[in-house]
Amino acid sequence: MAEALRTARETEVRLQISHLLPRSGRSIGERCIDLVDRAHEAGQDVAFDMHTRRFGLTYLHTLLPPWALSLDRTGILEALSGHTSRARMREHRSILSAGGDWQRVVLLDNPVWPEAGRKSFAELASERNQHPFDAAFDLLTDGVDNLADLMAIIHCYDESEQLQCFSHPLCMPGSDATALAPDGPLAGSSFHGAYTWAAWYFRFMVREKGALTAEEAINRLSARPAEVLGLTDRGVLRPGARADLAVFDAARFAERGTTFEPNQLAEGMRHVFVNGVPALRNGLPTGQHAGEVLRHTRERGQI
Repeated sequence: MAEALRTARETEVRLQISHLLPRSGRSIGERCIDLVDRAHEAGQDVAFDMHTRRFGLTYLHTLLPPWALSLDRTGILEALSGHTSRARMREHRSILSAGGDWQRVVLLDNPVWPEAGRKSFAELASERNQHPFDAAFDLLTDGVDNLADLMAIIHCYDESEQLQCFSHPLCMPGSDATALAPDGPLAGSSFHGAYTWAAWYFRFMVREKGALTAEEAINRLSARPAEVLGLTDRGVLRPGARADLAVFDAARFAERGTTFEPNQLAEGMRHVFVNGVPALRNGLPTGQHAGEVLRHTRERGQI
């Protein structure tokens, strides 16, 4: 973060820091917020966003150091099977191992060890009478032909951390989760957080904690992201703007998706219009998809 702030300051560009809180402890998160505060107080144009989940997602192979990942299939297998190389790989401080708590690292459903899905690596290690690192290395060995099949959840944030982050005046919610259609060729696919992020934010920050008014939360969910991205015809209600509208019951709006059943529509959402076309009516999908890819136009300097 210090490098990003320094680069933005020296090049005199605006900086938006995404997924601000790291996954390795509260003290480091507070340090990140402090860096942003000091830069902003010094006059730098900087803000940040944070995803609205209490966990992070990543591929299991991020456990491996760069030198191992740069090897071919045979080389990776040799590294995973060797006692000396395993010991060397354990020394790598990865996004999965940095927290030092393997109970928080949970394997997702997968075709390699289907019976192990939804178990923590502390559980798997206990069942196999080995260290969590070795359980992970064994799993990667069996799944080496398609490492992308193996993903893990890291339960790395608590509510107090998120409350501190989302209450900050320079913070807005931001999700990298893609809402995959529940019908058509993507039926059965999921991206954790896609169906819950906005509803979670509103329920948590407005109704449960009272940290933001409904108007403030809606502004951070809509107008502010559009402004950051330079989308001048979105995120606002006015003549000439895109008719992207969400009509919901503020007293009921909440997420229904869970960690392992994420593709569930939020409760309390009544109608959704995308480019003026009803995508959700009376809480039910209409099957109409009017979204468009947003492309950057250099001549106009806009998206």
